[in-house]
Amino acid sequence: MVPLAGTHKRRLKRGGLVVLALLLLAGSAESRGAPPPRPGGPSAVTACLTPAGELTADLNADGSPDRVSDPSRVGARLTIVFGVGSACETTAGARALADRAGEHQSFVRAAVADFDGDGWSDLLVVAGARQRGDDPVRPEVSELRTGPFSDTGRGQRTMPLDLGAAKDIAVIDIDHDRYPDRLAHVYSGDGLYETRVHLGDRDAGLRDGPREDSGTTDGAGRGIADDFLHAGLEPFHPRCAAGATAGSPDPARPSCRGCFARGDCQCLRLRFRQWDPPERPRVRPGEGCVMSTGSSSVSTTYLELSQDDGGAHKFYEVAVDGTVVTVRYGRIGASGQVQTTTFPTADKARAAAAKKVGEKVRKGYAPAVAGQRAARPVSRRQVASAPSTARAVAPVLWRFRTGSSAFGIHVDDDRCWVGNQAGDVYTLDHDGGVLARFTLPDGVKCLVADDFWIYAGCDDGKVYDLSSKLPFAAYDITADVDIFWLDIHEGILNVSDRGGRLTVIDHEDEHQWARRSQGEHAWMVRADDRAVYHGHHRGVTAYAPDGGGELWHTPTRGGVLFGWQEEDAVYAGTAHRVVQRLSKATGEVEATYRCDSAVYSCATSPNGRFVFAGDASSSVYCFDRDGTRLWKLGTGGGSALSMQYRDERLYLVTTDGSLVCVDASESAVEAAQQGTVPVARDVKLAAALPTYAPATAVSAVATVAQAPAGAIVVECVQRAGRVRVHVVSDGYDASWNVQFPREIRQPGARYVVDALHPAAGGFYRVRGDIRRLL
Repeated sequence: MVPLAGTHKRRLKRGGLVVLALLLLAGSAESRGAPPPRPGGPSAVTACLTPAGELTADLNADGSPDRVSDPSRVGARLTIVFGVGSACETTAGARALADRAGEHQSFVRAAVADFDGDGWSDLLVVAGARQRGDDPVRPEVSELRTGPFSDTGRGQRTMPLDLGAAKDIAVIDIDHDRYPDRLAHVYSGDGLYETRVHLGDRDAGLRDGPREDSGTTDGAGRGIADDFLHAGLEPFHPRCAAGATAGSPDPARPSCRGCFARGDCQCLRLRFRQWDPPERPRVRPGEGCVMSTGSSSVSTTYLELSQDDGGAHKFYEVAVDGTVVTVRYGRIGASGQVQTTTFPTADKARAAAAKKVGEKVRKGYAPAVAGQRAARPVSRRQVASAPSTARAVAPVLWRFRTGSSAFGIHVDDDRCWVGNQAGDVYTLDHDGGVLARFTLPDGVKCLVADDFWIYAGCDDGKVYDLSSKLPFAAYDITADVDIFWLDIHEGILNVSDRGGRLTVIDHEDEHQWARRSQGEHAWMVRADDRAVYHGHHRGVTAYAPDGGGELWHTPTRGGVLFGWQEEDAVYAGTAHRVVQRLSKATGEVEATYRCDSAVYSCATSPNGRFVFAGDASSSVYCFDRDGTRLWKLGTGGGSALSMQYRDERLYLVTTDGSLVCVDASESAVEAAQQGTVPVARDVKLAAALPTYAPATAVSAVATVAQAPAGAIVVECVQRAGRVRVHVVSDGYDASWNVQFPREIRQPGARYVVDALHPAAGGFYRVRGDIRRLL
């Protein structure tokens, strides 16, 4: 039993410490000084990220840009430069921002993000003693200080937080909802650390305590936990516009150059405190160029957003001609999409144009001259193909050389499809006879099928529907998506890109949701009713089809280079010489199929009875369901970049741009292994080949004076500034939209189509030819 006197001394000691701590906390608030005055308008600085990942924003509401960097990624070396480039420039590190209560602690961590969603960045500070022994020691300071905050860390409000015995902190978007989440590396006792996530959202951004815990134990806690490698502010801010001064103040605000020249920071703050922001955008229509058209003038504003890191590279143009506002937008170097809206008066047209321009400028767009920036080169898969080490060559029946590198392949009951980087898509019968050619504006990345419909994803960011004689652009993917692969299910487009993002677009070519997976270089995306399966260099991640969140994530042996799916499993071909079969329900690895080189493509026979793979050494493999290798043969013409199995034939697209048909029957393979193969037939193009190009204007559509018997009439109608297409004929739901080419939509125009099919999402899809009804 402890003597009473000793207990009394301990209580006195603890009481003295409590009093001392209270005094320190009281002095802390005083030493931080007053917070910046609450601004009466929006920030003068457009928050954005530099190519180095630094945040440029106005943190203390003085109207000048401040810069935030954290090279440690865990809050240890967070540095803020207030008033970048001005006479008032001040640098503060994490320890200075923690102030007296935290400056003498063993460690100090700080992070900056807009947690409460009010447009001003907030400051998160944790400071305390280093962990020793078995029991966690909570930090002395664990606070959220709402912005704007001063260069001494004084915010509008100070909120204590319970982050546990945090060692490191960071900001992350773990649930991909575009609201900052708090990430903490926490000592849990007995020498173990774990990573905890405190989710933020519109309503609970400041709520204390974790709404979700990630209980991944990190052992001794040395170094950076894996989750911190994915932390950062990229999901919350655009990239700073190339060629512009990142975070430059609003030119509409009063000039403070005199204040800067005199080093008079009080003058600077007073001017911006009293400034009442005008209700107009920073760039107004007419600041671009004015073109005379007859007796009237067209006021045109042209903006661009181009990021040096390979992100956005797009333009936005608004033209006002009297009461008509025309908006053109898309990828720099492309013609883009056009939308035209008519307003009751010229004043309303100018106001609408000003609003549109203001929205884009706030997102980082800047005035530019059309044509000065070139189109950004698209990412193409860089592949190396070595000679095969197989002792025998595959029994090739026929080979069709497309004339350019090719990735796209699809085989159905009637035809074989192949698309190349010259923008050509050819259809052939199963015996190699060339049937038709589609000429698309740019290189074909992939071909995908969704029931009856066949689509080609191209380097111009468009996805073309090739299901009829009149191909058309069914989807136009946003310019900041560097497309790697795509899939379409029930009319919903799923796009994976270079940065590891998954973007989902609906039948009206409108963005639905997006997620950033754990890895980059996402060469795989597959979709069905239960999930969207996204393969990247860290594995495969499954997401709910409605964007509700991640269902599971499974690391793979090496980065995913290709994907395939069957009813209950997805197959991932990887850079580490394997194909792995994953359960769609749980993500569990059910089987592994080992090759001798990196796997560029894979496919299965129905229900996954046989699994096929093509590697970087010009070989193709066949495995049984459990992973036993049945055979390996050389392709005789480069590595297979895509493949599909159908009716005992294996169709390959190889690195030399050829579509190859291999006899994969048991007897043919056995003969090939003994050295007996058929003489491959080289397919030649017919002298007169039907050729089809996409419809880009109404004039390209055939016309009819009246609807043929059995045809269905649809009409273009303008609703809320957008042109939709609805069914006029009886027997259909007139409230449903019809997925229809945007290039030929004109309010009031009527068309006849061969057939309409209802989709699960509550819209109709056109099947067959489209003709305009006069």
